[in-house]
Amino acid sequence: MIKKLNEKKDEKYPIAILDSSAFFAGFNPNFFDGLVVITDEIFNEIKNSIQKEILEVAREGGSRIVGPNCIGVYNSTIGLNTTIFDLPSGFFAFLTQSGNFAMDLNFNVRRRGLGYSKWVSYGNQVDIQTYEYLDYIKDDPDTKVILLYIE
Repeated sequence: MIKKLNEKKDEKYPIAILDSSAFFAGFNPNFFDGLVVITDEIFNEIKNSIQKEILEVAREGGSRIVGPNCIGVYNSTIGLNTTIFDLPSGFFAFLTQSGNFAMDLNFNVRRRGLGYSKWVSYGNQVDIQTYEYLDYIKDDPDTKVILLYIE
């Protein structure tokens, strides 16, 4: 699934950006084979069971999950940006669990006139894990430096 995001720009690949309540209210993974970005944090004592249910529902339809509690993904090669930022293109790939660190780094990267080839703020990693993102990026011809911030 992750490999599909590096296909040619003109190829269509479905992406849904949701919060967890929208996921349960109307998202039907049986009609969606793509990437789901869940941006909000799930706060309460049933967090683990909700995250497990989100993963099970997504897997039924063949989807993969970024998050929850993330900012999103950026791929300069295909012009994909699910984040709230206007990220500059460049040769850095950045993987992080921390949205706050991502915001701070982005400010400093822009100030120095640098940019990103790939950028992922993945939050709680209910599905896609750090090693999978790293495996995807390690041979990317647009990436010269890989930055990781792992908590």
